[in-house]
Amino acid sequence: MNSMRSDLWLYRINPYEIHYLKFILEGYEGLATLTTLEPNRGLVQLSVPPGSHGPLKDLMEALAKELELHRVTADDESGDHHHTPRPEQIAYE
Repeated sequence: MNSMRSDLWLYRINPYEIHYLKFILEGYEGLATLTTLEPNRGLVQLSVPPGSHGPLKDLMEALAKELELHRVTADDESGDHHHTPRPEQIAYE
C-alpha cells in the first residue's frame, strides 16, 4: 500500500478570523486541513497534501491581503511555547 505524505504549515492569524479561514479552506475540499493549535494566540496548522502546495500558497497569499495572516516557522514560536510542533512530514494511509 502506498502512503501519501502531507506537510505541516504554521500560520498566525487574528484569533477572530480563524473560523473564516477554516470556512474558506473547507470550500476548497482536499486543499488543506486546518487545526487550531493555540486559539488565543491565533496559531493554526495546515496539513497540506501532495499536489496542493502551489494552489494553497496562492490562496494564502491572496487571503493575507485581507486578513491578518502570516506564515511562521517553529523557530518563530520558540520560547515559552515549546509545545508547538515542528513542521514535519506525517504519513496518512
